[in-house]
Amino acid sequence: MITAVDPLAAEYDQILARLKLTPPVRTTRAEGEKLDAHFAEGQFHLAYASNALDHARDPLAAIRQMVRVVEPGGWVYLWHFANEGATERYHGLHQWNFEVRGGEFLIGDGRQRLRLQTELGATAQVACEEQTAFNKRVVIAKIRKAQA
Repeated sequence: MITAVDPLAAEYDQILARLKLTPPVRTTRAEGEKLDAHFAEGQFHLAYASNALDHARDPLAAIRQMVRVVEPGGWVYLWHFANEGATERYHGLHQWNFEVRGGEFLIGDGRQRLRLQTELGATAQVACEEQTAFNKRVVIAKIRKAQA
């Protein structure tokens, strides 16, 4: 079963209604930072975010929530364009940078830079890599929740 989550779910529903479209999966209105208000701990096998968390108020909190809602040994997979905050000069939606440097996945806002593995500690193990998509650098984090 797939569960789609976005804070703009109501707006998506309006657009779909106007276009007379029915998606295969309806989007649930929820903020990444507050997944615990909607989903039980360990409810999912996998949580996935693609080019979205750089728009969040607090991407680290959203990642922690994603780790929370996957089962022990489950995965969180992040796929984001690198350093969108800096590219967009921290205006509009892109307030955060994601990058891979020295084998570490880093999250920053132009003032601070956090090491994801350090922030998650023993709750999860982080592996990261870089790729290219649409002629842009993409950073990927594969986060495995610790076994119970």
